[in-house]
Order: sequence, then C-alpha cells, then structure tokens
Amino acid sequence: SPPTLVQHRSSTATALCKHCGTSAAGRLLTSEASTRSSCCEIYCWHCVRMSTEDLLSVANTTRPGTPSQSDGGSDSDGPASISVVVRLRPLTSAEVKAGQTDVWKHDGEKIWQRAPGRGSIIPQQVYSFDQIFSQTDTTEVIYRACAQWRVARVLQGYNATVFAYGQTSSGKTTTVRGMEGQEGLVPLCTRQLLADVSCQTNMRCVVSMSYMEIYNETIGDLLTGQTGLSIFEKKTGGIFVQDLTEERLYNWSQAEALLRRGDENRHIGCTVHNDKSSRAHTVFRLRVDACAADATPLFSSELNLVDLAGSERNSPHVRNPGASPGGRDVRLQEGGHINKSLLVLSTVISKLSEMAGKSGASGHAHIPYRSSKITRILQNSLGGNALSMIVCNVTPASRHCEESHNSLRFASRARSIRTMPTRQQSAEPAAVLRRYEAELRDLKMNLAAMKRELMSRPVLFADSISVACNTPKEWMQPTVGGAGGQDVGVSGDGRGDVGGVGGVDG
Repeated sequence: SPPTLVQHRSSTATALCKHCGTSAAGRLLTSEASTRSSCCEIYCWHCVRMSTEDLLSVANTTRPGTPSQSDGGSDSDGPASISVVVRLRPLTSAEVKAGQTDVWKHDGEKIWQRAPGRGSIIPQQVYSFDQIFSQTDTTEVIYRACAQWRVARVLQGYNATVFAYGQTSSGKTTTVRGMEGQEGLVPLCTRQLLADVSCQTNMRCVVSMSYMEIYNETIGDLLTGQTGLSIFEKKTGGIFVQDLTEERLYNWSQAEALLRRGDENRHIGCTVHNDKSSRAHTVFRLRVDACAADATPLFSSELNLVDLAGSERNSPHVRNPGASPGGRDVRLQEGGHINKSLLVLSTVISKLSEMAGKSGASGHAHIPYRSSKITRILQNSLGGNALSMIVCNVTPASRHCEESHNSLRFASRARSIRTMPTRQQSAEPAAVLRRYEAELRDLKMNLAAMKRELMSRPVLFADSISVACNTPKEWMQPTVGGAGGQDVGVSGDGRGDVGGVGGVDG
C-alpha cells in the first residue's frame, strides 16, 4: 500500500524519488514505518501531490466547503465542493472464467493500479477522493456514509443530487436501483424522506415523485410512457420538464409500485459486457413542498438520483446481431448518443473545474449546458445551488483498465467543482409578500428602538461637545439664534443645535 507520508519541514535534501527516479528537490518525505527505523524514503512532489494536502493537514479532516458527515453538514449557506466517492464492484463470474484479475488497490481515500509484475504502485496513476468503497461494501454503507445527511437537508429546503457515473457494466444501476437481496439508493432515500416527513410537527410537507429517462436525446416520462417532452426555464430560475407526471407519495408501497411501472418502460438492451445494459440516462426525482401551520409556503426542494448510461466503444454491441435484424445498428445509434452526451458532460465538468481554479472568471466562461439534455436538466446540480455527490463506479477487471482510468480522471476533475447550496424559499407571490411584510415590520421595530435610545441620551452642550468630540473651542462658531435660545454649530466629529423658541433641539 502507499506509504503514509510525513514532511520534514526543516530538511532541504535533494535526492531521487523512490518511485519515479526524478529529482525530489526540497521534498524530504518519509513513511511512518521508516521513521521508526530512523531511515528516510525520498518521494518527489509529483508522486504525492494527490495526498500531501490531506496527510500534512492533520487538523482538517474534510476539504474546505465540504460539510462534515459527523454533524450532518453545515447549517449556513456557502460554497461547497462536489463530493466524489469511488465504488469498486466484484469480478463477475464471466470475468473470472475468462481469467481476468483485479488490478486495482485502494485504501480509504486513494486508489491506484498495481504495477505489472510488481506489488508496488504506479505514481502517475494514484487518484485521491473523498472516500473509496471496497467490493464488499453494500449500497447501504454508501447511503449511510454519504447520502443520508443529504436527504435530511432536503427537508431543510436544500436541493440534493447523487450521480452514478462509470463505464458500461460497472454497477451504476445496482447502486441506484439495487438488485435482488440488496437495496439501492432510490428505495433507501425514499423511505427515509417519507419517514422524516411523517415526523414533522412544525410544518406540513407534500412529497411528489417523477421518473424520466433521456433516450437518444429524447426525454421520456417513465410513469406514463410519453416521449418527446420539452425543457423550459422558469422565470424565477431553474429548469423544468413540461408535461412530466408528478405523483404524490404517501408511503413506500405506493412509491415501489410506481417504480416498477417506470422500470417496465426503460430502454434496456443486451451488450457484450452486460445482459441488462441501460441504454438511456434515468433521473428519479422527489420534490418536497413545505408550508407552515397557517398554510404559508416555506420552500420547495428536490432530491435527484441520476443513473447515467455507461460509456462504451463502438464495437459489436449485441452478442448475436443476426438474431435481431438491425439490432447492431440500434445499439450503435444508442451508444453514439450516450457517448455524445457523456462527452458534453465531461466538457461541462472540465470548464467548471477550470473556472473553480480561476477567481473572478465565472462571469466570462461559457458552460455548454444546452448541448445535451442531461446537462441541461441537471444544470443546477452541476454548477448551481445543490448539494451534489458523484458515485464513480469502477470495474476492477484488467481488460477494462483504460476505461477505469478515464472514469477516475473524470471524477478527479469533478471533485474541484464548487457549488453554492442555497435554501429554496417559496416563490409564490403571496408568500413573498408575507415575507416582505414581516421584514418591514422588523425594520420598523428596529427603527423605533433606535429612536427611543437616541431620545433617552442626555443633551451635550458646547463645552461637553468640545470635550467629547476632542474639538477645539475656537472651531465652534456661536451665533445668536431665535428668541430665548442660541444656535451653536460644531464642526468636527459631532454636530448639535441648541436653539429654537425657549427650547432645545439636538
């Protein structure tokens, strides 16, 4: 496994890196094991750039902007990085039969490919993420570690999104929908949200469900089977799909029946690597509309669970093309649309990550959200106001190394993107008016309190003003005022009037 590195700040040694053999000028790093034995191992900055920040910042257990999992996230609005985790699936029986081996190693936060014929790592292929889940970790482990607190924030008025990304046959649908004997994120998150809504006492919540797919760049409603839906932008901001069915949910049994109905309308095909390969991107959405006890709208938030179709090469995509006339052409067309949309997604991620590294560049960069339906629908989740997380699914088999590297590079770029999670207050005209009226009442009360405080203060005359303001007396210009009074002007830090008809005005 890769060594746990500690920096010797007082050292300026120049030596060759143990892994890549390049100069490690000024970077003397040792492993804890070698420190105990009083010998040093030298590594260059390139070999440890992905992990040094975490290893040398002992006090910082989470990245800046990433909510802590222990406390369920920060309660205040502010920038937050997209959280990225990696999930390795086990080798399939077909891969084991074909003699494929697991060529990936990992620890809690880093993953790397084994060097051919050696047990050490290849420095150029070390990737660092928020968390890495092994082949024995179930989806429930991922849910409790990463998704559970995000679902809780939905009931506080925040949008949340979880993406499943990876090549074909890497386990994305298993992560999102589950399989026999293991539930996916959709049932786990839905049950939690419904249970939390039933426990609310200070507000009333309505949960609505929608289920759609993007097949060959055409949006379809999986609950009704309708296709060719259009995307529009709201006047208040945000994207919505016209004529998309939303069913109000009361319990998990109803939601489960709707999911089964939607799954029957999904586009699934048999490919070389997968018997049941998703041929379209799917988006499962839960919307929460909350109002107070007096029916005042509070917020409208969303939870999106996205199963992205896997990228694949333009090779034979059906096992027996002759058994299905035109079957290969259909798979090639589907694969072309999938790869095109994933290319747009990769471009969007790249531009957003570049933007995150350049302060002040956000107003000048063009992000091509409109180039694909999936990026347009998820625009707010990628670079907007949502708490977003990407589950990068990786295939461990040796023959898929190149595709796995591409997935990990994509995930590494996405990790640098920062969003601005914002509480989604209701935009209903009546609710906005009531909110402004409440703010106006507060401002009037504050103004009245300030006036009372000013009126209760003692009046400062000329001598007192001179001392209090540290103002020389010769700066004051007294003039004769009205009957029974004197008008005194003070230049400097204070001003006062003493005059009027037998009275004081200050």
